Amino acid sequence: MQRGTDSTVFFYVRKHRLILPGEQVLLAFSGGEDSLYLLFFLKELQKHIPFSLEAMHIHHGIRGEEAERDLLFAKEKAEEWKIPFSLSRVDVPQYAKGQGIGLEEGGRILRYKALLERRDSWEKETGRTTKLALAQHKDDQAETVLHHLLRGAGIHGLSAMRAMEGEKIRPLLCIRKEEIRKRLRELSLEGMQDSSNADIQLTRNYIRRKVLPLLEEVNGKAVEHLSLEADYFDELAEYFHKKVKTFLDEGMEVREDYLSLSIRALKKEEALLRREIYLAAVQTLQGETKDIVREHLYSIDRIVFSGRGKRVELPGTCVVRNCGQSLRFEKR
Repeated sequence: MQRGTDSTVFFYVRKHRLILPGEQVLLAFSGGEDSLYLLFFLKELQKHIPFSLEAMHIHHGIRGEEAERDLLFAKEKAEEWKIPFSLSRVDVPQYAKGQGIGLEEGGRILRYKALLERRDSWEKETGRTTKLALAQHKDDQAETVLHHLLRGAGIHGLSAMRAMEGEKIRPLLCIRKEEIRKRLRELSLEGMQDSSNADIQLTRNYIRRKVLPLLEEVNGKAVEHLSLEADYFDELAEYFHKKVKTFLDEGMEVREDYLSLSIRALKKEEALLRREIYLAAVQTLQGETKDIVREHLYSIDRIVFSGRGKRVELPGTCVVRNCGQSLRFEKR
């Protein structure tokens, strides 16, 4: 593995055991700079670790001719490098309209759904562990930390993205965007540009194009520091996960449409741990904690000390009630 960016990523993959011999890796390949470099790196990595690789392109049904250009580029590059290629077409505008959500969120949901479906079918064909390779890098990590911070996220939100998260792996979290661009120039490779990334009406684009550059004027290592903060909060989240699990194992009552916690036991715990317990309870009940931010957890904590009958309605399907001796999390 060549010195520099490639070797940095190589040792990061080894350190976190992101890819093991005999596994299968499905790369989300948009044809952009980041996924192009990751495809190149994974192709080279196969010389050192025996694993199967497939590039998958998801056509979102938006951006017209530009999207067709990206598809053609992705397909031809995979063929040039003799990497198996698969395609999924999804209708993001129709899905987003039906769900009452934005195109960005709709695209994220359908993209992940398509990747999971292909992963499951490939795994069924071979019986081998299959991982989803995503091309997020340090700048994406810093952007995510800031985005979550501005939304009032807690410990888990500020831990942002992990090198390995379930079936997802992110080999490029150890390098900057500029390192990717520099390596592509060295390789005489040029990725496709998504024009929607220039739209600063989208919060993430505004953070990427306006906020992060300003922060780097204040401190040239702002992105590095934000990325390290994510690592710190990830360690903190893991610590609290163990504490929360112990509490729930000992005192959570689970029924089909609700679960309850002892208010007396909750009052014995520190406020920070209580809020993590509430978050875990919501996750257990409805399978996700999307849009649950710090203020929701503070609201739950207030009704714990406010007496019987108080309630908090959360985003999603969960309502939390003070039932006197117990705090009940139930579905609407």
